[in-house]
Amino acid sequence: MANDNKSTVITLVILAGILIQTLFAFADAKETPARVAVNYYKAYFMLDKSMADYLCKGLAINKKGNFADKYIYDLTLNTQQRGFNEKYIKSTIYNLRTYTDFIDRNLAKVRITGDRRKCINPVFTLFAKVFNLGKTYTFDKSVNVIKQRGGWKVCK
Repeated sequence: MANDNKSTVITLVILAGILIQTLFAFADAKETPARVAVNYYKAYFMLDKSMADYLCKGLAINKKGNFADKYIYDLTLNTQQRGFNEKYIKSTIYNLRTYTDFIDRNLAKVRITGDRRKCINPVFTLFAKVFNLGKTYTFDKSVNVIKQRGGWKVCK
């Protein structure tokens, strides 16, 4: 009888833990202005075209065309004219800190600070970070993030 009672308690504790983990997973998946700004800058520094997904409608496609494509093309062309490969200008960011100031329900100003390193090759970046090789650059950027079509978008 006592053994049956212990197994019931253990089963209830395990089920409660699974329920709480599920709730935390859904809460963590919620889109926030800071998370959108971080994802945008990760794509921005890696020269990933997915940065356009985080831009507001007016910036993503304007009179001059697609912002992300034009930015990557111009930067790559400039780098090639200087005699470097396009991988040389890619950077990865880490040690991120975000500060969000909500102006109203649909507008927030996000300040993001952190460090970035060249990301010529992911293995190089890992070794550079572990063995403190290469130069680390700090960055401090601020963006306006607006709620547009049900999601947060970056508008500079």
